[in-house]
Amino acid sequence: MPEKAINGKDILFNAVIRNPAYVSFVIDSNYRTNPVVLHPGVNIVQARLFQNKYQLVRRDKYLEENAMGAYNNLFANNYDIYKYLRDHQLGNMQMKDSLLNLSYNNTDTVVSIIAKDYSSSYVPLYKIAHLLPFGNRPIFREIYNGLDSNLRNSNIGRILDLELKKAEQGSIGNEFPKFSLTNRNNVVTDLNTLINNNKFTLIDYWYSNCGPCIAQFPELTELFRAHKGDGFSIVGISVDKFQFFS
Repeated sequence: MPEKAINGKDILFNAVIRNPAYVSFVIDSNYRTNPVVLHPGVNIVQARLFQNKYQLVRRDKYLEENAMGAYNNLFANNYDIYKYLRDHQLGNMQMKDSLLNLSYNNTDTVVSIIAKDYSSSYVPLYKIAHLLPFGNRPIFREIYNGLDSNLRNSNIGRILDLELKKAEQGSIGNEFPKFSLTNRNNVVTDLNTLINNNKFTLIDYWYSNCGPCIAQFPELTELFRAHKGDGFSIVGISVDKFQFFS
């Protein structure tokens, strides 16, 4: 949602929308604010200039920035982990796995805390939706079930419930779901045709701005080279263009 700052002053965003949305505001074409949830109806959000940075403050009846601010504060350590993994090619796989597990556990803990403190907020719902494409974890269903019933019965809440059910089909012990993919040459390929001739297939979900994802590429390459003769293969699936809500 682009806006133009005038003389570096505060900006007031006043919008009426039909469906809730998880958005960031772009100011002066190059500054992107932290995300905020817009609700159906009237939304009034002020972008306040403080120390050359814009901070969002709600001027309506919604207090989503409280939930979002709490999330960002609790999640701060995870950003440090991701930046470290992105900027350092760690040779110690055990250390790398330890940092990744720490970040995943931190994320789950943060979303759980926010969901309990703000059970009627769209923030934890959207956070689950954003995390889900990168791998389902049982705690997502637990968090979802603990949200306010009005939120779960909303249109977006029902959509997330369906997506969770789809993701749960791929849980350990279940048959991997069948679907088609578009490769780098823009050719649609059925996943089964890629894995039918393999004894073992590793499905690697990743996206271009994911430090931990990129950091493990060298290890995955070595793993494939070492075991491709044994019927092992890897299918990488980029979720860069994934959109849960449109």
